[in-house]
Amino acid sequence: MAADGTVTGETEENNTGILGMTLRFAGANAQNLGPDVALQRLLQAFNTPGTGRTDLGNTAETADPATMKSWFTLSERFKEPAAGARTTIPFGLPRTVRPGNFLLGTRLNGRKSAFICYAGRMTEDIDATFDPALPMPVPLAAQTIDNGAFTYRATFRIEGRTLRMHREFVSRVAGQVCPPELEVQMAGEMNTVRINVNGTYPFRSMQPAEQTGSRTRVVAANQKLRLDFLYSLNPDCTSMGFATVRILEQPKHGRITIENGTGFTNYPQNNLRYECNRSRSDGVILIYEPDSDFTGADSLNIEAIYASGNSAKRGGFVPIRTGMPWRDLPERFGDWKAERTETRDHIARRSARMSSAWRVQVTVR
Repeated sequence: MAADGTVTGETEENNTGILGMTLRFAGANAQNLGPDVALQRLLQAFNTPGTGRTDLGNTAETADPATMKSWFTLSERFKEPAAGARTTIPFGLPRTVRPGNFLLGTRLNGRKSAFICYAGRMTEDIDATFDPALPMPVPLAAQTIDNGAFTYRATFRIEGRTLRMHREFVSRVAGQVCPPELEVQMAGEMNTVRINVNGTYPFRSMQPAEQTGSRTRVVAANQKLRLDFLYSLNPDCTSMGFATVRILEQPKHGRITIENGTGFTNYPQNNLRYECNRSRSDGVILIYEPDSDFTGADSLNIEAIYASGNSAKRGGFVPIRTGMPWRDLPERFGDWKAERTETRDHIARRSARMSSAWRVQVTVR
């Protein structure tokens, strides 16, 4: 998926046995209609209209495996779903069926008679790669079903900017005719397979998964200050893990302590993790302690590498005040602004992880 949402892809299908026969029939049909016309009709049937081209491979022969390749570009561009919403991910151009279909027949409620069924294996691997300018999907939970009639296993994982989906369906029926009772026994789990194969995905907001507290604070002389709280959460509010913090420039008039702890997050309302703000989460706490009796402004620079792979650099000033009890310090002190900058090197590496730098300027009044 390109930065502008254009969806392109390639599908390769390799079938043997009864599924090989089905793919050869699809090849013959494409030959009669014209490969491009057949491809467009199939994309339309999947509700993903577009164009492309097809290599019919060896589908005109009788040797197994039968192979066919297709390349496509969808007419509609990918759009990030609204916060809290889910969307489908295009699955390409399978010419026969997807895992769970065909081998055990068409689902019929209240089946009264025996039905045609086949033993066999169906495997599907889909790699969906997203441009760094696009949000990333949240992988579905792994799924495993194992009963007397079939097994189904599905895994989903993120590698870099690619969501890798693997599904395997194995029918273990003894013959090609199944009793009507089997339909009742497997109906619920077959429905679970159908939902998983055609599942929708939530997406991470382009708002970074890591949020921090204020980057400019005021501390009373001879007092400690919790300077920052770094965290990285999944949309279900579980922690991705603790950030690794490196001090690039030590404060000249104090000390920084880094420790794992808990605190409250501060996600904006349009972030999938907004509800996580209601409870404490794991994170890394930065504590600043000024030197004894020092007053004035101090500065420091840190780099945080989050569990998600994102990194951020922080730089700022810490004003130190005396003559005011800690409990009376104002909630805000001075004006500050943060400017996000990217170097060419940052942009070049952004496909591996987002790297951002901030320059913080503070005017103390």
